Amino acid sequence: MMGTGTPTVSTEGLSAANAILKKVGREPYVYKCGLKDYVRLVSKPFQSEQLFDIYPAEDQVIMREALRCRLCERPSCAGREEADIRGIMRRTAVGNFAGARKRPLPADAEVLLQFEKRCIMALEGGQPVAIRKVASFLAGNTI
Repeated sequence: MMGTGTPTVSTEGLSAANAILKKVGREPYVYKCGLKDYVRLVSKPFQSEQLFDIYPAEDQVIMREALRCRLCERPSCAGREEADIRGIMRRTAVGNFAGARKRPLPADAEVLLQFEKRCIMALEGGQPVAIRKVASFLAGNTI
């Protein structure tokens, strides 16, 4: 019988990933000593305020804003544009800024303003996600 918990889940996840890699003719993933560990151990009880406490204040502001995104399955914000707002916000919310920067996003402030106007939160009468602010941060501009 298998045990439960994160190590088992991680091991099983790697086994599944390697099975898929093998099926598509790719090299399997092999653990390499010295790679950066992206797992963060936290003390209990973990409070939501602690979620971003290891990041600089400027990053925290952006991550919290991106976390407000509902990650809609069919985002109204992007309209017909080829922008992966959902993917960008998801990556930004967890601090994967490099991954977020790889997603296509218009640099035109007017287009980004239209994204905010079409945000589901704005359409429901609330405060939209500050897509321009997140985009500006990802582009390397100060907020």
